[in-house]
Amino acid sequence: MTHTCDVAIVGGGIGGLTLAASLAQQSISVQVFEQDDQLREIGAGIAIGGNATRLLHRLGVDLSPVANVPPALEFRRWNDGRLLWSHPIGEWYRHEVGAALLTLHRATLQRFLTAAVPSDCIQLSRRLAGLSDESAGVRLHFAEGEDVVARVVAGVDGVNSTVRRYVCGDVKPAHSGEIGFRGVIPVGKSRDLPDPTALQIWCGPGTHVVCYGLDRGELVNLLAVYKPHYLPAWTRSSNRLSATSDQALAIFTEYRWDPRILDLIRNIEGDMSFWALVDLPRLPRWSRGRVVLLGDAAHAPLPHQGQGAGLAIEDAYALGALLGRGGPDDYGSAFEAFEHLRRRRTALVQAYSRASGRAIKFAGDAAVRRDASWPSLPQRIGWIHRYREEEMLASPARFGASAPAGRAVLRLGIWCSRSASSPTSGSRDPARPRARRPERRPAARARACPRAGRGGGGGPDARCLSRGQHAASRPVLLRRVRGGHRPAARPAHQPRPGGRQAARPGMGPAARLHSHRAGRGW
Repeated sequence: MTHTCDVAIVGGGIGGLTLAASLAQQSISVQVFEQDDQLREIGAGIAIGGNATRLLHRLGVDLSPVANVPPALEFRRWNDGRLLWSHPIGEWYRHEVGAALLTLHRATLQRFLTAAVPSDCIQLSRRLAGLSDESAGVRLHFAEGEDVVARVVAGVDGVNSTVRRYVCGDVKPAHSGEIGFRGVIPVGKSRDLPDPTALQIWCGPGTHVVCYGLDRGELVNLLAVYKPHYLPAWTRSSNRLSATSDQALAIFTEYRWDPRILDLIRNIEGDMSFWALVDLPRLPRWSRGRVVLLGDAAHAPLPHQGQGAGLAIEDAYALGALLGRGGPDDYGSAFEAFEHLRRRRTALVQAYSRASGRAIKFAGDAAVRRDASWPSLPQRIGWIHRYREEEMLASPARFGASAPAGRAVLRLGIWCSRSASSPTSGSRDPARPRARRPERRPAARARACPRAGRGGGGGPDARCLSRGQHAASRPVLLRRVRGGHRPAARPAHQPRPGGRQAARPGMGPAARLHSHRAGRGW
């Protein structure tokens, strides 16, 4: 006998359970299919910004009684723990963003989300083998158990998604060249750590460490990342490799890290793995017929902004609201609106996460310039945390081409590429005047950016650079976004009627999203 349901959710992680909770509240028949024999989250701690905690609260999931609220954000030096810069979080963040930033164990979050979904809506040990179209809907074929036919299928099955292969073929995640490991340490074994409840980022050459308190400050979460000269052989066949704390300790001892961080690594409890960091390149589409992707299956980011779970929660809330408006039968309109609403936002956070991962591993003069820029960080990343999905759903036109959030992302991309290209030792003679690049005339600015397409992005607090600064830095930006070298000379492209430059095939997501109008600065 073949079972049926309105919406089949493949994946019982954070995004899948959030979507199920949203749909169940709207009396839409939903089933969650999880491949494991129990609901469990791989990993340790998780930080959830106000952009996501606000949405969970609207779904009746209140994490504040069990979570930790970091009192401050601190950047520290890797070898001696010297404080580079700090900024309050706590009540300051709640007042500025409108919701709290919380840190807690992933298993705790999953337990709360599971409680928000009817128990008979979750099926375990259901590994998806494939999908096929039928007149009544989409048939889900499982490795074990009977098939299911659903009117709508949501693929929330992670970065190595099976559903994604059905939607857009075999798109492989891209390695960033970094290796990470993470674990949980009892707070009693981290007494020498300065304020274990704070959100701390320790910056070192080619390495960095993030640590913060979990579950009312009873535990400390550790994420350590290093970038080897080349990726080890095991990354060709897997993203994870079982490891021991002694192996991890040897790596960070070689980099001469502060003994307090080495003690944290030494005291990691439970199983540990090395983890090859990946994100997902831009997909050609997010849906096919009755099947849609969301979360890491659609746009997995690197962890350097702590927004993987936040983006999945935003996705789930948006898709649940859109399917609730017209019902599963109006899936086509819901999917189109969902992708239009979410694609720019997620691409921007992905781009910012890549740039941030490079910046916190700078050395020498590049690190000095980075450290001097920390006071402007709240303005540079505020657009990520102040984003309000519920308001965008009420008025999608607000997230238009003229919104400035993408400019803040790209300013960091420009700054990172310039700093990375600067020598790591020595400094400019202060008595020698800095050469000033002449400002291009409007026509010259248009010719300097031949791949420009449509601009976009959204956020309330980003501020645009002057036209002259943008004109001078735009070629550097395009090289950074595309990751290649732009030829010294290119023929100028004629603008389309209406003044816009034509989008070029093969453009990177940030370049496509944030290019300018022909003959005009930003």
